[in-house]
Amino acid sequence: MTPEEELLFLFKTALPIQGVDQFLYPEACTILVWVDITDRPSLSVLTEQGELNKERMFICTWFYVMPDSPMMGIGLRIKMHEPPHLTLSLVFPLEYDFDSMKTLSIDGNIWILAGPRPSDLEDMLVGDDAVGFHKRIVEHSGQGLYITLSPDLVEEL
Repeated sequence: MTPEEELLFLFKTALPIQGVDQFLYPEACTILVWVDITDRPSLSVLTEQGELNKERMFICTWFYVMPDSPMMGIGLRIKMHEPPHLTLSLVFPLEYDFDSMKTLSIDGNIWILAGPRPSDLEDMLVGDDAVGFHKRIVEHSGQGLYITLSPDLVEEL
């Protein structure tokens, strides 16, 4: 596959993003990305309660869609080389997700969750109880996929 064909494939197979939220907490700035996994049964593991995020190695790479254009998108390809061997891509249109990309560039934390976004998301954070917020999200949407990008990927962003 040529680089151009691979880019087109990553763009066409990107998970539909249903919403992006930012969790801004000292030493834990994270973007929450709500994705539609209905057409990807292999990603149902995101909705489970489990250990998907414990000591896993992910290979992440950026790709760019229509660079230097007002319609530019930043894509993230994520591949997990151990069970359950997940591969997925996301495309963030800068026109809509610029602030989220700025948040991601702070600490490099991204939490990919099965959508839809809970309608009471704001009510899930009580005071400054970040642990309780995390627990309520997991109860609603499952464990998702929590990734901290490597420093070189954060710097590139």
